[in-house]
Parts: sequence; structure tokens; C-alpha cells
Amino acid sequence: MRIPFVTAHSGCMDTKMNSMEYLEKATKSGVDIIEIDVSVTKNKVPILYHDEYAHIKGEKKRIKDLTYAQLKQNEDNLLLLEEAIDYVKHKEVLLNIDIKDCLEYEVIADTIVKKRMSERVFLTGCGGETVRKIKKLNPLIQVLLNIEKENTEDFRKLCNIAVESFCCGVNLDYRRCTKEFVDFAHKRGLMVFVWTVDEVEAMNEIIKMGVESITTNRIRELKEILARVWKE
Repeated sequence: MRIPFVTAHSGCMDTKMNSMEYLEKATKSGVDIIEIDVSVTKNKVPILYHDEYAHIKGEKKRIKDLTYAQLKQNEDNLLLLEEAIDYVKHKEVLLNIDIKDCLEYEVIADTIVKKRMSERVFLTGCGGETVRKIKKLNPLIQVLLNIEKENTEDFRKLCNIAVESFCCGVNLDYRRCTKEFVDFAHKRGLMVFVWTVDEVEAMNEIIKMGVESITTNRIRELKEILARVWKE
């Protein structure tokens, strides 16, 4: 049986999402991959931020309409993508960058290249057109196509798009994942990453399907299950 990567979901282990505390605890937990959410500010600065909006002086504003300085005034502990990469660069861990604003993929890709992390990063959160543009920009960056559809036929079409776009795999909600779909993706040379599996029963079922990565908030529980599977 395939033993999947354990991917830490941002904010797990009672930490603030996308914080330095989260990065520190996740790396110390022994996971294989750390997930971070990345948005881009108005002045093209990639930051660790999950939500589309921020509240500035009581007003709800889009991240893409705010400068880094404006956001920094509002959140002292705001991390740059560069800072996150610098922290994990010398750790034995991979990075899953979940892009929250796919229109600004170029500045994110440039940061990855500048930090020489192309071969240790997975990009997720993007559809077919953006995936193709990222791969054209830098073929070394590993990108997974996000799958949002529930229909089996749609799954197959999206797998074909992933192959045509030179993706290394597909990324989807575990509740939409089936053994049939995993087998179909594998036959096309695609890895399958699933999110966010926190129930023990679901962990066991997903492991049996043979996926390559499981994102979870419950790292200890997933690692214990995988240790038992490994012994068997």
C-alpha cells in the first residue's frame, strides 16, 4: 500500500493560520509538506494570507486593493512569502503554496525562483488556464490542478487537462475523491492530493485509495494510522 505524504493544514496544532508559530510547530511535528496560503497585495508583494478581505479601520477591503504597508499596520505578525520560504528552506520539508489570487501568479513564481525553491514547492489553488501560464513561465515549478467538479466525467476531463498542462497532479476535497478517480489519475501519471481530512475513519478510507498526500489538522492521529499501516 502507498504511504502518502502528511501535509499540515495551515493553522493546525492550535496556531494562527499562516503564522511563524504555525511554521515552527509544523516543521517540528515531522510532517512531509507544510501548506501556506498566499495572496498578493496591491503593490505586488506576496504575503501569507488566507482571506480575500481584511478589515482596515472598520472597513472591509480586498487584499488586492491594499498595499503591504497598509496591511502591516493592521497586522503586526504578517509574513512575507519570502520569510516563509527562508524559514523552511533548510528544513527537511516541502511547501504547498495555495494561491488565493491566481491573477498574480507571476510574482509568486518569481519569488520561488529567486529563492531557488522550484523543486521543493507545490502550487495549488489554480485552474487550467493559470496552470498553463505558470508552467510556461517556469517548467520546473510543480503545479497541481484544483478539481472542484463532482461528476465523474468532469473528473476525467480535468485529469486530461492536467496532463496537457504538464501538471504533476490534481488537488481536491477528500469528500469528492474515489478509488476509481485515483486509479484513473494514476494511469495518466498524475499524483492525487486531498484536503482536509480530520476524521479517523475518513483517514483510513483515503489511505486505502492510494493518494499521494493528505492534508490534515490532526497530524498526530494521521501519523499514528500511517505507522500502523506501514507495519502491516
